[in-house]
Amino acid sequence: FGVEGRISADDGQTWTAPFRLVNLPGPTDCGYPSSVQRADGTIVTAYYAGKSELIDEYHMGVVIWRLP
Repeated sequence: FGVEGRISADDGQTWTAPFRLVNLPGPTDCGYPSSVQRADGTIVTAYYAGKSELIDEYHMGVVIWRLP
C-alpha cells in the first residue's frame, strides 16, 4: 500500500515503470495523488490516506522528491 509515480518525457505518449514514493504500513485506504513541479525542480505530491499503524484517522500526506 502506498503512492507510486511514473514519468513521461513525451507529453504522455509513453511512461516509465512505476516507482514508490510513499510506503504505508498494512492495508489502508489511499489515493487521489496530485503532483506539481516547483521552480527549483523538486516535485510535491499530495495524497490522502486512511487509518494505519502510524496514524489513527484519515489524513493528507505530502512528499517532496526529485526525478529519479
